[in-house]
Amino acid sequence: MYPTISDGEICLFFRLDTPEREDIVSYIYNQKLYMGRVVAIAGDKVSVDHGKLYVNGYEKESFYEVSGQVAEHIVGIQSVFIMNDYRTDQNDSRKFGEMPIDHIEGVYFASVRTGGHSA
Repeated sequence: MYPTISDGEICLFFRLDTPEREDIVSYIYNQKLYMGRVVAIAGDKVSVDHGKLYVNGYEKESFYEVSGQVAEHIVGIQSVFIMNDYRTDQNDSRKFGEMPIDHIEGVYFASVRTGGHSA
């Protein structure tokens, strides 16, 4: 989630009924807590093809090549499609599928640096 969130920071989240596109969220999958960015919401058409992410027919800009393949489909009601900002790490909707809203634990709103030195 860099540059919004850096290694070693404590992240604060708040509960929200429905996350929006580009929100950073924490979510539970198989009793593990993950963090990722909402790239598509209910009703959006999403796909991953040839290293690129497409939402509603438009290529989404990414600083990293997107790995994996996701067939074009429409995100279901009460679900979101989540991807990590480091798009080669597939511990997200490419592996788990769409994430039901009730698996979202919170939406990121701030982080606190826990120590170390800034450059």
